[in-house]
Amino acid sequence: MHLDGLTLMVAGSFVAAIGFALLVGTWHAQLRTEKAVLWWAIAYLADAAGVATLAAGFALSEPALMAAGSALMPLAAATIWAGTRAFHGRTIGWPILASVPVVWLTLGLLPFPGGPRASATAATMALSSLFLA
Repeated sequence: MHLDGLTLMVAGSFVAAIGFALLVGTWHAQLRTEKAVLWWAIAYLADAAGVATLAAGFALSEPALMAAGSALMPLAAATIWAGTRAFHGRTIGWPILASVPVVWLTLGLLPFPGGPRASATAATMALSSLFLA
């Protein structure tokens, strides 16, 4: 059996969108005072949007969509980090969150072996790993 990467990306995006809906529903029904749940819901939304945009970019061979999808992935990791800080009662580093797209763009524009697509992938992985670590 052959697993199609594009199909797996669409399915992954759908699962993340369901995670977003479940967390927002849980927050609305039971946990209105817990801001961390909303941060984690936003992370699911950013992940769903990023993977869906990447899938569209790959399907249409459109570099702009691939770049936009890659840019959303570190944002998902950053909002997981923000939710964890909120869960532990710590302040959210708004300047850090606001700098994610700027840092991604800067890293993505650096010359990298393999061209711009490899550079964007490396920037996405580096930023996501930083926040998730």
